[in-house]
Amino acid sequence: AWLLEVKKKRHKKEKKAKKEKKEKKEKKHRKREKDHRSHAMTAAVDQNEWGKYGVLRESDYFSKRREFEAWLLEVKKIPALEGSAETRSYFRDFMEDYNTATMPHHKYYNYEKWESEEDYNTATMP
Repeated sequence: AWLLEVKKKRHKKEKKAKKEKKEKKEKKHRKREKDHRSHAMTAAVDQNEWGKYGVLRESDYFSKRREFEAWLLEVKKIPALEGSAETRSYFRDFMEDYNTATMPHHKYYNYEKWESEEDYNTATMP
C-alpha cells in the first residue's frame, strides 16, 4: 500500500510537470505569433511605392555613395565611415528607405539632379 501511494504521488508530480511544460511552450508560441503579427503590421509598405526610384542592392554602394553619405550625415548625424561592417549596416538601412520610397527628402534618391535643380532655382531668383 505504501509503495502504491509513492507511485501515485510520483505519477501525479510528473503529470503536473508535463502540463506546466506544455503550458509554457504554448505561451512562448503565442508570444512569438503575436510578435510576428505586430512586426508584419509595422513593416508593411505601400506596394505601389516599392522601387519607385529603382531598386538598390549592396552592389550599388559606389554608384549611390554620394546620396548615402549625405543621408548618413544629415539623417543619421554620422560622418562618413570608411569600409567597416557598420557602414554596410547603415547602407542596408539606406537601401531599405530607398527601395520603399520612404526617404525624408527627394535629394537622397538622386543627389546630382537635386543639386542641379537647386543651382537652377538660385540662378533664376532675382
